[in-house]
Amino acid sequence: MSFLFGRARGRAAADLPKQAHDHITKLDGPNGASKAEELARVLNQMKLILQGTNEADNSPEQIYQLVTGLIEEDLLYLLATNLHRLPFESRKDAQVIFSYIFRFRTTVSTTNSDPIALSYVVNSRPQVVIELCRAYDHKESATPAGSVLREILKNEAAASIILHDDGDEPGSSARGIKSIDPHSRLPLTLSPPFETFLPVTRI
Repeated sequence: MSFLFGRARGRAAADLPKQAHDHITKLDGPNGASKAEELARVLNQMKLILQGTNEADNSPEQIYQLVTGLIEEDLLYLLATNLHRLPFESRKDAQVIFSYIFRFRTTVSTTNSDPIALSYVVNSRPQVVIELCRAYDHKESATPAGSVLREILKNEAAASIILHDDGDEPGSSARGIKSIDPHSRLPLTLSPPFETFLPVTRI
């Protein structure tokens, strides 16, 4: 029975990101309220897969499936941009999801390698970090976004994304960490979460 339960959880881990993508992209539709409820249920299931339950420990394989699904469905960006719209409990679940997957490494990863999701964000989807900073514009999402930022901004590359965010200007971090021109102008002001969490040395 535990074998069958594990297989069911494995399928769920692979399917949940697709379900969440469907729900979150329809929040503005005529069935927005019901989609918000369904999204809340899916986010809670994701949290349980990441943290485990009293009946079953979490599984690195299932977590890997979940992380890759979140990346493929661009759900990290969608959650960051819609964080303020989620109900209170769903915002807490989203905070747990962000924090956990930004720390998750596969069993074959070295301690010096960046976690999968964090590496993806800084190299290919830096807008996720920027949108988490913009979550400070909404009182509903300021606390969960701030908790996530406290963790990821310990990563030098993630910090550079914010320091060099200059929209579509040449040398901006908008296209990922490799597009940054180290000699480009730094923004004159920093967003509140970055200014709060990290000391800044001007160059």
